[in-house]
Amino acid sequence: MRTIWTPITDVYESNTFQIANLDDSLKFTKDTYEQNWTYDIIQEEANKICKPATLKYGEALLFTQEHLHGQIPNRTGKTRISFET
Repeated sequence: MRTIWTPITDVYESNTFQIANLDDSLKFTKDTYEQNWTYDIIQEEANKICKPATLKYGEALLFTQEHLHGQIPNRTGKTRISFET
């Protein structure tokens, strides 16, 4: 499954989501199960490989569900609006 994520505003480190590249994501998933990681280890390892997605209004990011991805706190005080298909 593929996702196209499109912000309606510019997004940068403090108001976006984070994502890892596919190779790191696949290794992360494998290691999680094989090494029986705890929640704390999962968080720690995810923080090492995930990077903020930075896009300008009108740009989009295409990724698969195999990519490790997730929200980060919006620290701007402004609402971030986006859609995905």
